[in-house]
Amino acid sequence: MSQQQPQPTQSNDRQQPSVEIPQLRWDDAKMQTRYANVVQVTGTREEIAILLGTHQIWHKDKEMKEVVVPLEERILLNPGAAKRLLLQLSILLRGYESKYGTITLDGLSRPEPLPTK
Repeated sequence: MSQQQPQPTQSNDRQQPSVEIPQLRWDDAKMQTRYANVVQVTGTREEIAILLGTHQIWHKDKEMKEVVVPLEERILLNPGAAKRLLLQLSILLRGYESKYGTITLDGLSRPEPLPTK
């Protein structure tokens, strides 16, 4: 006759309640699309502001003293959301540059590829 050893049981008060993470669904019913070719970023301790606009200057004129850019949108983010945006844009642009080549920016002495991890 074999004796079975009792199996140790876990105390119910030590078990973590299972938390179900809700499904994320994007609702784009009220979304608007804007084109921007100018961006400015500013920030404070509490928020990061992204200012978007579109300039209409398609060629440089040597006598042009000022370019007026109408700012059309301002997006305010908390620092955590701004960092998530930075990471997502870095991943997206790294993939873009690996497929299409380095993006050059006016005003930089040399193109700077995005840093790798």
